[in-house]
Amino acid sequence: MPNQQKKIIFCVAGVLSFVCALGVVTALGTPLWVKATILCKTGALLVNASGKELDKFTGEMQYGLFHGEGVRQCGLGDRPFQFSIFPDLLKAIPVSVHVNIILFSIILIVLTMVGAAFFMYNAFGKPFESLHGPLGLYLLSFISGLPSKDGV
Repeated sequence: MPNQQKKIIFCVAGVLSFVCALGVVTALGTPLWVKATILCKTGALLVNASGKELDKFTGEMQYGLFHGEGVRQCGLGDRPFQFSIFPDLLKAIPVSVHVNIILFSIILIVLTMVGAAFFMYNAFGKPFESLHGPLGLYLLSFISGLPSKDGV
């Protein structure tokens, strides 16, 4: 492949990787990004609601990582409510799910930024030169010191 074509491919890949990281940050920064429909089971079972009557017992809820809001309908009209992560959201969403979303989102952001950095370095730098000298020695020592799948 010609040198100019490599630079273009690596630049495009780096920009796409950076846009992915920005997309994750934007999704996490959006306050209400999960939408749900909730049903007031008790009220619906009490009057044996079905069809159009069931709409009187169906509410909506929106939440993000740290707070949410919604409208509850149990046949008596709209009742708006708000909740935050402590302690209300933890009753609705298990803590492990919440922590995993945050953890994997952070990992995704870090990995896409590292990928963007490598793509840009390959496009504009000379990666083969970094393996010579002390930096290459440190890099190879670090890679050889990583534990393997077997734990050895």
